[in-house]
Amino acid sequence: MHAPPFRLARTPGGTSAEETPLRVLASADCCGPSQAELARARQRTRLVELDAHLHCSIIGTCLSTHELRKLVPKFTRLDAQRASDLEIHHAAVELAIEGGAGGKALHKALDTRYAGAVRRFASARDTRAVLALWNESLANGDIPPAYWAVMTHPATTMEVRQAAFGELHMLSHLVGAANRADLRRLVALEAENAELQTRIERQQARLHEMSRERDAARNALDAQTAQLAAQRETTSQHAQLEALQEALAARDARVALHTSRREIAEQRANADAAALHTLRAARRSPHADRRLARRSPRNGADNASVRRPAGPTRASRGCAQGPPHRLRGWQAGFESRAQALGGVGRGRADRA
Repeated sequence: MHAPPFRLARTPGGTSAEETPLRVLASADCCGPSQAELARARQRTRLVELDAHLHCSIIGTCLSTHELRKLVPKFTRLDAQRASDLEIHHAAVELAIEGGAGGKALHKALDTRYAGAVRRFASARDTRAVLALWNESLANGDIPPAYWAVMTHPATTMEVRQAAFGELHMLSHLVGAANRADLRRLVALEAENAELQTRIERQQARLHEMSRERDAARNALDAQTAQLAAQRETTSQHAQLEALQEALAARDARVALHTSRREIAEQRANADAAALHTLRAARRSPHADRRLARRSPRNGADNASVRRPAGPTRASRGCAQGPPHRLRGWQAGFESRAQALGGVGRGRADRA
């Protein structure tokens, strides 16, 4: 490319942008440039000072659409949410050409983002060094930082900017060709993705249906388990009730048995107590039987059988002399037996 594909901008003094201040000063009649001119020659070129045809490539290559959407609406009337990417790009290029606050904001954003590349290119003192750094960055694929550093470097000439622009222009064609191939692959991948998405949706629907069936089966199993548990509990309760009824019947039988035994014991105790009472009464009055026999209105035969010999008997002699030892032993035996029978009866009644 022998000439740039754009119209060269003119400086306010009528010189072309390709003429550096050093060249203009060299053609003058004076002996050399002043200190102010040398200091200005060592300064980096501002964005607004570059040719207007370069702004499109710089803005499109070095700044992303996301960054432009945050910066451009601050200086224009565009809506950051509704404006298209092309509208944002055109507005940013116009701001760079016009200069002003918008151009300064764009220049500051570029310097802030690519400060490392600007410092690295600052070590280049002449055009050859600048081209060497550019070619190195081009080979590494680090193009946006190097492109901004080359375009604003003090030692960059129009030939260097033209070469950098031509490389970037051809890369755009290569990227476009690659993008066309990528688009074909993208279409195929989108179709495959749509098919896979449809398959996944069918599988998910099937999984949801299986999940519902599993939940329904689990609920039915839980209900059946609860029903069986209730039946087992009812059966166990019936068995326990029957066992309790049987135990209660057995206890009632034992109570009845003990009650009958207690009644028999009480009857025996009463009989023994009556016999004891009789023995005690007989001990107190040993001649009671005789008096009773005399007063009895029985016939003579009976009275004769009751009569005793005239002489005192051994028992009467014993009673006259004192209480007989045999009667005393019988009385003690009757008392102990009555107490034992009474205690047994009371114990059985308490247990019943």
